[in-house]
Amino acid sequence: MDTPVESAWSLRADWTAPLRRRPLPVALAAAAVLALLTWRIGPRADLPAFLVLGVAGTALAAVDVALRRLPDPLTLPLYGAGRYCWAPPRRSRPAVRRGCCTR
Repeated sequence: MDTPVESAWSLRADWTAPLRRRPLPVALAAAAVLALLTWRIGPRADLPAFLVLGVAGTALAAVDVALRRLPDPLTLPLYGAGRYCWAPPRRSRPAVRRGCCTR
């Protein structure tokens, strides 16, 4: 009897196995990454963008170590998120224009 093939975007897809198999170490690593990023970057306008990348990078690292491939459902949304988070500043965001996001 054939088993149904899961969609790549499903929570039960084969690429989610490393995340489902060991959720606690991945969550602890993500929490450590978030804490380190927050400590190092501080309260700046671009901190949320770095936090999104930190969580996604932790999940990508866990999947990559186990499967040696990066799944599209994790990588493709990051293109849009990165474009949105690091878009050129608009005039309605004066704190970014003044240079608070650069060190």
